[in-house]
Amino acid sequence: YLGWDRHPQTDCYHGHPWGEAVAVLRRHGVTACTDVTGFGLAGHALEMLRRAELGATLYLDSIPVLDGVAAALAAGVVSSLHGENARLSGAVRAAAPVERQALYPVLFDPQTAGGLLATVPRADAAACIQALRRLGYAAAHIGSVHALTDTDTDTGGLLRVR
Repeated sequence: YLGWDRHPQTDCYHGHPWGEAVAVLRRHGVTACTDVTGFGLAGHALEMLRRAELGATLYLDSIPVLDGVAAALAAGVVSSLHGENARLSGAVRAAAPVERQALYPVLFDPQTAGGLLATVPRADAAACIQALRRLGYAAAHIGSVHALTDTDTDTGGLLRVR
């Protein structure tokens, strides 16, 4: 979790292949950013949400995945760490039809060199995504952040999936 609003001198991606992306994110008012690694997308999103005391909704169909991922999941191929990460599903709220979608397990897939998960102000999101795409990054708007509701708090569901 990188909160540049709190630590403006931090640039832990200096000289890293993500350096150009981080520069774009900063120009567009990034408020939080993390690299998605061993805890998977859901785990890292939950970590960010808990620290910020916010909730979020992810749009499953908008999450970019590599070619072949859906076929591998359909064949039952998952990482050895997938089960450990899937325990986080208790903090994820998804309707039964969403949980049965072929790509739902991708939320819990551990990565060794995953992408960046970043939040930028809604008004800057489209321009930020376009700037990242011009640099060759597979950038996508995969969700939105919201204030916690009583339902989120009562159910422990900081993260909703549609």
